[in-house]
Amino acid sequence: RAVLECLVAGTDHLSLSTFQTQYISLRGEVQSPKVHLNTTHIAWGTCFVGVPVVRTVTLTNLSNLSTKFKWERPMGVPTAFDLQFEPAEGAMAEKESLEIKLTFTAGHTGVID
Repeated sequence: RAVLECLVAGTDHLSLSTFQTQYISLRGEVQSPKVHLNTTHIAWGTCFVGVPVVRTVTLTNLSNLSTKFKWERPMGVPTAFDLQFEPAEGAMAEKESLEIKLTFTAGHTGVID
């Protein structure tokens, strides 16, 4: 809730009239960027050490606002494999969809979880 004060200039533009406090209802919509990744599971299949495997995912900006994105590894760079994102970061217009290329390269044999 907020107070709205209105000063109205008189016809001579020199005098100002102040009205008593009036309350009005206001409604607003707050938006924030929201993006969607078309999958949360990527089937890499059988991978060989040192041989890159490429897959694509689609990143979609669902909002009416432009936004920026950046792929990060919160646990640090893994030693068991290399995973590259292309593009790794960028900007998206409202409602834009973008193909992201993921390149996975195994660093050693065995199950990588």
